[in-house]
Amino acid sequence: MEPFGESAAKRFFSAHLASRSVDPRSIELLELPAVRARLAAEAAFPAGQDLALAVAPSRDRREVERLQAETLEALDLARLGVSPPAGAHDVRAAARAAQRGAALDPEDLEAVLVTVEVALEVRAALLAHVEDAPLMAGHAGCIDALALRQLEGPLARSLDRHGGLLDTATPELA
Repeated sequence: MEPFGESAAKRFFSAHLASRSVDPRSIELLELPAVRARLAAEAAFPAGQDLALAVAPSRDRREVERLQAETLEALDLARLGVSPPAGAHDVRAAARAAQRGAALDPEDLEAVLVTVEVALEVRAALLAHVEDAPLMAGHAGCIDALALRQLEGPLARSLDRHGGLLDTATPELA
């Protein structure tokens, strides 16, 4: 499983977008491009911005009700003081490069480490509020904590948090 569940997320959104066919006139009346732009501007993370720009109306009443319920849960979490996932970086290009066997520079490795830490914090926050926000907590399952911890450990032991590698860095990271 990929640490951030990227393939699962892509399949989920691709299937949902494909099933939401709405005529162009309705999209125009809804001012959907403006709605997407405003939603993307509120996203704290580049991948969230991408998802916001891909939002499509749905004709499925159950799906609309579920999405509205998730939105209400997210607002409830904010009222309870749960911080939004701030500080994460868009590491998709670095992840693709690493997957191809390319070496990442220390700045990329630091961005990956910070993003891993944010993902683990988000997962913990969602699971801590399963009673307050069960739908949102269900999304925590998309975050593979074991894979992230396996990535976090070596990175945390190898980076000095000032943009450099420690002398104790593993040969794979150095």
